Amino acid sequence: MEKNEPTRDQTGVVRQRVIAYLFVGAGLTLCYAVMRGTTWHSSATLHTVVEAVATLLALTVGAMALVRFYSKKNNAFLFIGAGFLGTAFLDGYHAFVTSTAFKPFIPSEELPALISWSWVASRLFLSVFLFLSLLAWLREHRLGDAGRVGEKTVYLFAGAFALVSFAFFAFAPLPLPRAYYPELVFHRPEEFLPALFFLAALVGYLRKGDWQHDIFEHWLVLSLIVGFVGQTVFMSFSGELFDMEFNIAHLLKKVSYVCVLTGLLASMYAAFRLEAERGEAMAEAKSKAEAALAELASHKLALDQHAIVAATDIKGTITYANDKFCQISGYSREELIGQNHRILNSGHHPKSFFTDMYRTVANGEPWHGDIKNLTKDGSHYWVNSTIAPFKDANGKIIQYVAIRTDFTEKKRAEEERLRQSQKMDILGQLTGSVAHDFNNLLTVLDCNISLLKSQNIDQERQQSLIKDCLAAVELGSNLTSRLTNFARKEPLAETKADLNKLIVGFSDLLNRSLGEDDSFEFVLSDDPLPVLVDIVLVEVGLLNLAINARDAMPEGGMITVSLSKTIIDGKVESIYGNVEQRPYALLQVSDTGIGMAPEIKKRVFEPFFTTKDEGKGTGLGLSTVGDLTQSSGGFVQIESEPGKGTTVKVYLPLYEE
Repeated sequence: MEKNEPTRDQTGVVRQRVIAYLFVGAGLTLCYAVMRGTTWHSSATLHTVVEAVATLLALTVGAMALVRFYSKKNNAFLFIGAGFLGTAFLDGYHAFVTSTAFKPFIPSEELPALISWSWVASRLFLSVFLFLSLLAWLREHRLGDAGRVGEKTVYLFAGAFALVSFAFFAFAPLPLPRAYYPELVFHRPEEFLPALFFLAALVGYLRKGDWQHDIFEHWLVLSLIVGFVGQTVFMSFSGELFDMEFNIAHLLKKVSYVCVLTGLLASMYAAFRLEAERGEAMAEAKSKAEAALAELASHKLALDQHAIVAATDIKGTITYANDKFCQISGYSREELIGQNHRILNSGHHPKSFFTDMYRTVANGEPWHGDIKNLTKDGSHYWVNSTIAPFKDANGKIIQYVAIRTDFTEKKRAEEERLRQSQKMDILGQLTGSVAHDFNNLLTVLDCNISLLKSQNIDQERQQSLIKDCLAAVELGSNLTSRLTNFARKEPLAETKADLNKLIVGFSDLLNRSLGEDDSFEFVLSDDPLPVLVDIVLVEVGLLNLAINARDAMPEGGMITVSLSKTIIDGKVESIYGNVEQRPYALLQVSDTGIGMAPEIKKRVFEPFFTTKDEGKGTGLGLSTVGDLTQSSGGFVQIESEPGKGTTVKVYLPLYEE
């Protein structure tokens, strides 16, 4: 609550305090008006006892004010404490000179002046230090810590002031100036000097305004009012020692001390109570924090059992990873912490996908979506992710927390269902395409067999017709094998073979599958290329590549089959994700055909995707090549540009004993 917007209760307290100040000031003044002329005299002995009490009160107030200073480090308490300690010293001296024990040492005609001036010295000392306490607060308020007055300075000044006052009365040559002026309206005009400082301090503390809410300053203001009235209304009208005005002024001095003492006790009680409440609040807050931490720990445990949790800084560096994250990614926690989150990038998603993600979380909003990630061993997994930004007290994003759920198996099941659905959708087209291919083969067989029945063909011609029949049967078998292997993913009958020799042995069939407008070139490797493969499927794959190359050159051209040894020792992109770094046998089939556009090249390995006219292709050729190569531990790449031909690269792992 701002000070300039007090609550209703605070307004009531302020009103009550203002009334109290007016009541005390006006009430004491009215009391004097009522009691004026009263002949009430006290004795010197009673006065000595009362001043001894004042001395003890001043010592107590001074000590307690210094305790408050050293606990609160407020310069005002330092000046008040030092002022009351010095006043206690001077009050003690005042009590001594008014005692009967001191009477034999001073002429009777000098005693009234000594008693009166020792009183003035005590009151002036206190009023000056109360005024200085206000100035010290103003200086500290304006300059901060730099405006603090040093303790040593205050103590030296207070000690010097008190000693000078004492020395004046103890060692100054007599007689002292007279203290009473009965011819004047105010019989003791010297009382207005300390009254002036009391008034200045009173006005200053009222203008300061802390009396409205600070219990100590409320009682300090009351003390200043009592002190000011005692000096101006009572003591200034005192006509002789121990008269009514003299006695009431001395009594009001003790009342003013008690006011300050009450304020100190009340402020200390308030401070102790506040500390106790703070302690209770801290204990309660600690208990709540411990309960919240325990609850948070249980929530974290439950979350860790179900979800994959990770945290990164604003640059994407991983700062936390739970056990589930380590388990699914294949990395240890030590391997993950400090790494950038890009270590999990599978390459499946386009750059725009991550740009949108980072833009969302950088704007302070959570991001939701599905991500395909890469494990340490090169496999993939799917997660449903929620990435939330965390902010500090100033609203600045300091980290991102990702909570993920693994749904890899569900995704695979969905993909399998989609694959089966796609197969059903194209079943009609596939049936027509396969029927067309077999019809062509049967036509070849029918024509050749009919010619063989003729009696008018020679032996060489018969052998040629028989070869054509066998080639047609073989093509039909290849077509059936492609369909079977694609649909069933049958296990391979792997055999160790030299890829150089395998290709040379298959070259005759490749030559027969081409048209007269096409040329075939083989470039073999100088190194042996031992591989562990299914020989039949390699031949089927090579035949598919050769036929695709031929079909890509409608006006004829050159097909080159080259073999070489290569070593993969860096990151290689392929349709299968991460590629194992090791030696490979590289089989390349290149043509000088029409090439492909980028959008076509992205889809050539999809099952049943074809750019050929309806009835002229099944779309299984490259899909079969890709599947068979992957089954053998290898991978396929394709390079093509429109008008610049196509090169298909098949990588097969070299066999190592």
